[in-house]
Amino acid sequence: MELYSAKVLTDGNKAPISRVVEGIYWAIENKVNIINMSFSSPVDSQILRKAVEDAYQAGILMIAAAGNNGQVEYPAAYPQVVAVGSVNAEGKTAEKSASGEELELVAPGEKVTSTGLLHGTIVESGTSLAAPHVTGVASLLWQKDMSVSADFIRGLLKESANPCGDTERYGEGLIDYEYALRIYDEYKEEYQARQDNSIGNIPENPNTVPVFEGNNVVEGQWENHAGKAKDAGAVLAFQNGAAAPDKASSGLKDLGTHHPWHGGRFANYAADYRYVVKVANAVHDLDTSANKKQIVEKIESVSSMAGMDGGDVNKTDDQMSLYKNGVFKQMKQELCDNIAPVLVGMTQNQKRAYIFGVASHIATDAFAHASYRYNGTKWVHIDHVHGDWCHADNENCITRRILSAKAVLTKIIDRFNGNRSDIAMVRDFLISKTTVAGNLRQYYNSQTIKFTQDVPNEDATYRMHKMRKYFNAAGESDGDVLTVYGEVSYDG
Repeated sequence: MELYSAKVLTDGNKAPISRVVEGIYWAIENKVNIINMSFSSPVDSQILRKAVEDAYQAGILMIAAAGNNGQVEYPAAYPQVVAVGSVNAEGKTAEKSASGEELELVAPGEKVTSTGLLHGTIVESGTSLAAPHVTGVASLLWQKDMSVSADFIRGLLKESANPCGDTERYGEGLIDYEYALRIYDEYKEEYQARQDNSIGNIPENPNTVPVFEGNNVVEGQWENHAGKAKDAGAVLAFQNGAAAPDKASSGLKDLGTHHPWHGGRFANYAADYRYVVKVANAVHDLDTSANKKQIVEKIESVSSMAGMDGGDVNKTDDQMSLYKNGVFKQMKQELCDNIAPVLVGMTQNQKRAYIFGVASHIATDAFAHASYRYNGTKWVHIDHVHGDWCHADNENCITRRILSAKAVLTKIIDRFNGNRSDIAMVRDFLISKTTVAGNLRQYYNSQTIKFTQDVPNEDATYRMHKMRKYFNAAGESDGDVLTVYGEVSYDG
């Protein structure tokens, strides 16, 4: 079995219909068996309909997300396509899953752990997560006999599905791979014997719809940050570096004990980010022959950045217990002990990309761990108490935090690709593409709207801990720029 990836969506998860059509014809030309389409549109496009019909005539099984907006959308709504809705851990229709007579099957699509570009794993919801489950089951069933048709596999999926209830909400039911295997031979015999492909003697799936208890996940981890990186090798190393601080194997996991690596509020996250980028540029001098000792020497050659051990850094807090002898000294030691061994054998670009990724982790995590919201009477730290809906890892808690983090990540990737060498590093935290001005800066950084129960969450803003003081200490002296940071800074 071979897996192809035809990218049609941009970084904003959007694409013109023409690009989708081009992707379908690419799949036809490459003689694929199954097309998974985890996207939808409310528009019935004539050219999309024609492409779907041509793919169907070519014998391709098409599986698509039904959509998250009430009614089944296109291309899932076309009769040639398997429309997939989503269910939660209790086997019930997910809140936003589309419904309608076009719905054919359902699959898990609520709080699904998936692969993220920068932080290893992410938790997502939607029918776009459900459709690939069906595609995976279909591919496994087709492997048993590649001579069968797409209609055979489609029929087997429906015949083996676990009935859940109303067909407009669940279609034929929840996919069941094990039951499909159990009835495979019997189904095939009947399918081949009947000219009209009707099946009459297969018993209905008797299994109880599974319920997964304790489906406890941390939602809203920062995600999808590396879309604009261009060098394939560097992108992978960047991703691995960005994910590293969240992995136990890195020795840097846990905000409570490795505070600076996660953009914590008690360390100068701007200065720490600047330091790690400097290290990334330094190790770029070393090729694949460099051993750990040589890498360590290169790391040790980078001096401390302004602001790393300044008076604004709270080294007495319990979360900074490992850094009481100085943030710079401890971060340097951890780079030498934990990161240097990982870099052995990497190319120059891979070494730089990996540590650049680590730096991006610091910068983007700051918007999760060093931010505050207004609770109606005062500004309060957005912490990790998950009993409160507005916790640090919840992207829906002041959505401008995650939007700001993504905007900053774009700047970091630009710097990685050599497009910001003439701009001071601390300005990577400015939201707009320019240094100080622009609508994006005013939108994300405005403090005129405070969070209250009367303000929609997406319109609420946030403040960052000591942002202006930290950035001033880290080397930013331009008064206009500092004013921008001051608009979101919290110094309490």
